[in-house]
Amino acid sequence: MYCKHCDTEKPESEFPNNRSKISGKGSVCNDCMYERVKEWRKANRLKVSAQNKRYYDKRYGTSSTICS
Repeated sequence: MYCKHCDTEKPESEFPNNRSKISGKGSVCNDCMYERVKEWRKANRLKVSAQNKRYYDKRYGTSSTICS
């Protein structure tokens, strides 16, 4: 398969599953997807912190002291 982000040919096993695609695989390889997510999390630290706080509150029923 071909990764449209890094312009390289890689084996199908290096692509994430995506049931909405005909092939059943995503169009961006796992390495590129990891880098994209890493950059997004770095650029959106407050949003990530809020998401983590909501998850913690929902799972454990209390607020964390770190994210208060």
